[in-house]
Amino acid sequence: MQTRIFANHQGDNAHEEILRLLDANHDGSEKDGIPVLLTVQVDSVSKGQDDKLIPANVAQAINFYQIDGLLHG
Repeated sequence: MQTRIFANHQGDNAHEEILRLLDANHDGSEKDGIPVLLTVQVDSVSKGQDDKLIPANVAQAINFYQIDGLLHG
């Protein structure tokens, strides 16, 4: 199992790392659409944006969002 943390401005890096980790034979042919059992976001979008759409390859998604507190949504 792999765990990585990426800041909100590192989306491209996170995407590349996921594809790299899932490329079992290291031939660079892994594509998007990989089945995902669960994704968890913490205050994942900027004000005025929306993350309601869950891609078809994601079975379950959780979004932690708070108006007050350390993280401001």
